[in-house]
Amino acid sequence: RNGILLYLEPQYSCIVRANRAITDYIKDHKCDNGHFDTTGGFYDFNLHSASEAMILLEEYAASFVRDMPHSTRVEIRKMRESYEVSYATMQRELYLDILARGLKAEEQSHFRGPNIELLNFATYFKLAVDEMDRQYLLIRRARRALYEKD
Repeated sequence: RNGILLYLEPQYSCIVRANRAITDYIKDHKCDNGHFDTTGGFYDFNLHSASEAMILLEEYAASFVRDMPHSTRVEIRKMRESYEVSYATMQRELYLDILARGLKAEEQSHFRGPNIELLNFATYFKLAVDEMDRQYLLIRRARRALYEKD
C-alpha cells in the first residue's frame, strides 16, 4: 500500500491543484456579463478570457493522465490508434473538442456571424468541468478507501 501511495500521491496532488485553479477561475467569473453570469446570460464574448479558461480546462484534463513507466508507454504506443480513439470518445474530450473548435473558429472569423459553440461556451465548459469533477471525486473516494483500514 505504501508503494502505491508514493507512486500515486504526486499525481493526486496535481489533480487537486488543477481543480483548485479552475474552481477559483469559475468563482471569479460568476458575475454579471462574465463567462458564468449568474443570471444565465453571456453577452460579451472575450477571446482572451475564454482562452484563459480553456488553458485551465486543458490543464485540469491533463492532470488526470497518469505517469507511466516506459514499458507501459511502449505497450500503449503499439496500439496507439485504439488507445487514442477510446480517449477521444470520452464525454470530457468531446466537450473539450467542441470548445477548442469554437475558439479556433472565433480566432479565424472576426465577425462571420454567431458561432454556436461560443454562444454555448459556458454550457460546454460546465459540462467538461462536471465530467472531470466526477472523475476527481471517484479518485478521492478510492484514495480515502486506502486509509479506511488504518
